[in-house]
Amino acid sequence: IVAHHFPKIPIIISHLAWPFVDNLIAVALEFENIFADMSGMLDSFKTKHTMPQCIEGLKRYLGECGPARLLFGTDFLFVQKD
Repeated sequence: IVAHHFPKIPIIISHLAWPFVDNLIAVALEFENIFADMSGMLDSFKTKHTMPQCIEGLKRYLGECGPARLLFGTDFLFVQKD
């Protein structure tokens, strides 16, 4: 894994690795140079079924890895579905 070979380089995983949040947490706990951003996690494309899953994933990541390892980010405009 790149994080192991380059421990001084911060590595940012986009979109909280959705839908692989639990895998991200495991890797982030093993390597201190792994960070995540939450871009695209809470957007208008989530359904009433996936939004709660995204929120729970975000809570799990924060609880396990802490807020210092989470970056706020966005990479597209909010779009409302009709």
